[in-house]
Amino acid sequence: MEVEYPKHPSKILIRVTSREMFDGMVVGGANTEKTTLGERLDHYIMRLGPSNPLISAIGIHLTTDGKVCVDWREHTERIELMDMNDQLPPAQAASMMADFIAEHPVAASSHQGHITQKIIVESPWQISGSDA
Repeated sequence: MEVEYPKHPSKILIRVTSREMFDGMVVGGANTEKTTLGERLDHYIMRLGPSNPLISAIGIHLTTDGKVCVDWREHTERIELMDMNDQLPPAQAASMMADFIAEHPVAASSHQGHITQKIIVESPWQISGSDA
């Protein structure tokens, strides 16, 4: 069953704040860019290949939580929705990302296997007490 979503990623505005990294430490100032989620995902697809599951994970996390941090070897990116009304329930976010990735066919010379990936999984901070 297909789940409908209100906007295509090319219509979702985001703010990307990049900081250079060296030896795991932030160096230099921040560079802020306003773009669309579709353009940023296209950038990641060009860098990682369309079959990389991290691309979907970034899009789903961003659209469900409103922000995500992506660490690359040379820089870190904090990505935020510019309009929090663009947040989606998980099923809609997953459907949107599946459709977006399907628009980008996997080339025969996929990037898979040519990039070493570092994956850091962190639990979100939770405040205990009031809702427990």
